[in-house]
Amino acid sequence: SLVRVLKTIEGHFGRKMVVTSGYRDPSRNRRANGAKNSLHMYCAAADIQVPGVSKWELANYVRSMPGRGGVGTYCHTESIHVDVGPERDWNWRCRRRGGGGDG
Repeated sequence: SLVRVLKTIEGHFGRKMVVTSGYRDPSRNRRANGAKNSLHMYCAAADIQVPGVSKWELANYVRSMPGRGGVGTYCHTESIHVDVGPERDWNWRCRRRGGGGDG
């Protein structure tokens, strides 16, 4: 089902995407600071970019898709997170102050 979502995104924008993070085994997921039960460990999530498309435009499109799962944006990358789990959204903002975890 993840591949179907990714193919739909490519079809919408008419260009190939770049997968910046796909399957992660548990140790790789820990090194990536992934969620404890990250869907990346179950081949149900990918972090993607579409060349020439801003992360905001990409995220807005995926959030409009019927039956979509989670969609997240990150501070320090143009990639967005797409998964086929429960529908939810997040935007990880850049922190200007030091200290603290990644919340």
